[in-house]
Amino acid sequence: MNCKYCFVAVMIFFSSALYALPTVKYTLGFEEPQTHYIKVKMEISNWSEPVCRLKLPVWTPGSYMVREYSRYLEQFKVYDAKQSLTVSRFRKNGWEVKTGSTTDFTVEYYIYAYDLTVRTAFVDVEHAYFNGAAVFLYMENFKNISSTVKINPFKDWKKLSVALDPVNADQPWIVSAPDYDALIDAPFEIGNHDVFSFTAAGIKHEMAMFGKSYFDSTAIKNDLIKIIEEETKIFGENPCRRYLFIVHQIPVSTGGLEHRNSATLQVVRNAMSTPSGYNSFISLAAHEYFHIWNIKRLHPSVLTTFDYDNEIYTSLLFFAEGFTAYYSDMTTVRIKMVKPENYLKTLMTNISTVENTPGNKIQSLAEAGYDAWIKYYSRNENSSNSTISYYSKGNVMGAMLDLLIIDATNGKSGLDDVMKYMYNQFYVKKNTGFTDAELISSVEKICDCNMKSFFQNYIYDTKTIPYDSIFLKAGIKMTNSNKNPVPYSGFNFTNNNGKITVSGVERNSPAWKGGLNVNDEILAINDNRVIDDPQKIISSSVAGDIIRYLVNRSGRIKEVLIVIENSGKVSYEPTMMEDPDEKMKIVYNKWLNNN
Repeated sequence: MNCKYCFVAVMIFFSSALYALPTVKYTLGFEEPQTHYIKVKMEISNWSEPVCRLKLPVWTPGSYMVREYSRYLEQFKVYDAKQSLTVSRFRKNGWEVKTGSTTDFTVEYYIYAYDLTVRTAFVDVEHAYFNGAAVFLYMENFKNISSTVKINPFKDWKKLSVALDPVNADQPWIVSAPDYDALIDAPFEIGNHDVFSFTAAGIKHEMAMFGKSYFDSTAIKNDLIKIIEEETKIFGENPCRRYLFIVHQIPVSTGGLEHRNSATLQVVRNAMSTPSGYNSFISLAAHEYFHIWNIKRLHPSVLTTFDYDNEIYTSLLFFAEGFTAYYSDMTTVRIKMVKPENYLKTLMTNISTVENTPGNKIQSLAEAGYDAWIKYYSRNENSSNSTISYYSKGNVMGAMLDLLIIDATNGKSGLDDVMKYMYNQFYVKKNTGFTDAELISSVEKICDCNMKSFFQNYIYDTKTIPYDSIFLKAGIKMTNSNKNPVPYSGFNFTNNNGKITVSGVERNSPAWKGGLNVNDEILAINDNRVIDDPQKIISSSVAGDIIRYLVNRSGRIKEVLIVIENSGKVSYEPTMMEDPDEKMKIVYNKWLNNN
């Protein structure tokens, strides 16, 4: 060995020996769950600096909105074996502790947990559920150190489900995490929930089911095994050692949230008792599971490391979420849970929704992801006029790119090959994540064609996707069933015991042009009092009719004139060509028959 490397190795050895990293142990108490509080004790040892800065994240990975978790933190105190230590705030989510010569000290605080969503924390007498970002403080500059978490459960609780390993078999209520990122990427479910397990792709999977409601564990196992093995086939490997599904059956669902080795899914209670509700649950599980590859390991380069104090912006959420939505749909087709013709109808409905959204012409697909922090998760009455969902349009874009790649390669390759190539290139080999340019070059590598103008026009700009020509490559025709003129005014309303209030006005609609405002109370139409549906008059109108609305606007009476127009809304349906050529058959079979 070159002696200069020997010297470096010796210096690293002595540096690590002389400078011991701090250690941290968390203990969580749930003595009074009816109060909805988690008592947190954070024991820090081997501290060697005069000041310790502690932070709580403002957001959690996978949910791109600043949630200000520190607003739920209270009764903060720090002490060592002799005395209380001085604490001051240095930012909204940060506490500075003057430690002096103290090497071992304890931090105590309470988290108010009464928000049962997939992103937050909740405690009551039945159970506790929480994401780590809402609960665990971390030491600034020491996110890379390991930690342990000890759960002191409420006396009636018997089960703990979390995708972290127990310290040892004899202490199942104490788990460990290799670093802070892993700690907050593993949600906890504690209580008396139902638990069952199964093996898929050679990996043990566990399902923790909270909420006494109907579910068929045998059917869930059988279908998820198919889903998991089909998705694993795309990437050629399953990177998990084990995997946990946490499922809440509750009155109101907030969807799902992916984690590296687990996911939380929320469904409306008893939803799984109906075929459509059950299929929606399986599709949600397929979506969140696909994320173990797409976003948790294969991700935009800016998400390689996390800044928990600030937003992290990327224009690639259409890939992370939209393509994942596409694959959750396609996987159900591939395992024959959904027939190809039914999938096509769903896809056409999705396209119709995208094209009928005015914001589709205002915000590009790339911008939709970049603006997620300030627009997608903070919607208002004008959102549909100015934004488009990177989930729904990204789903459509996944289908379009898949068809284009299949056609360009004569059925030899598809979007699957892009996903597998990028996973190996940017996660397995480099673990760097990818950029916009690297996504485009990856697609071009697989299809051996130039895709720059396609991305520029339809992902980074708002030009209308050439659906007709793309679908024809698979022998599919798009037909618009809304061929007859339909008069419309272009506003939505709410009816609260006869009080009719405008809730939304569509961009460039008659109501928009006429000056009807959100929050206008509609009192009369053409001198007739309105107490039920202000849209009834539209059905008997024709384009060019002028309708007079008398409204209460902030306590003043106004007259608004609206000139009725014919709606330009589309409703697409698929039709198979009667005589597709051989190339079309190859493309269709590769796409929807997976052969």
